[in-house]
Amino acid sequence: MVKHLREFDDYAKIKPAVNQCEFHPHNTCPDLLNYCSERNIHFQAYSSLGSPRSRQALFKEPSVLEMCRKYDCQPAQLLLAWAINQNVSVLPKTVNLDHLKSNVKAANISIQKSDIDLLKNLKTVKRYCWDPTAVA
Repeated sequence: MVKHLREFDDYAKIKPAVNQCEFHPHNTCPDLLNYCSERNIHFQAYSSLGSPRSRQALFKEPSVLEMCRKYDCQPAQLLLAWAINQNVSVLPKTVNLDHLKSNVKAANISIQKSDIDLLKNLKTVKRYCWDPTAVA
């Protein structure tokens, strides 16, 4: 949250180098992404694929499926590539070797800016993890 990062300006001698946030096409965090970019704070995504309970919402998103056909990839690869193509690093958790191999391939998928923007502007806006706005 931008509010939390602004608090560092008041008292921190060492500014943050990295900020982690839930980040995917249903939670694009534009204000936070811009704030981090302006202050040279690296933005790192967690839950790029949603949560285990909500993953299908992102994987079945019509625009995601359409782009998977266009870029010849799987939904998880597309979602990871979407973040990577915005200079956002990703932390996809897996204990499955096949998923790990598939996730690595996301780094080689180049997504057109118009497609990145289309996914940034989906009508569904939702967090699938905890809500940092509820923290003081």
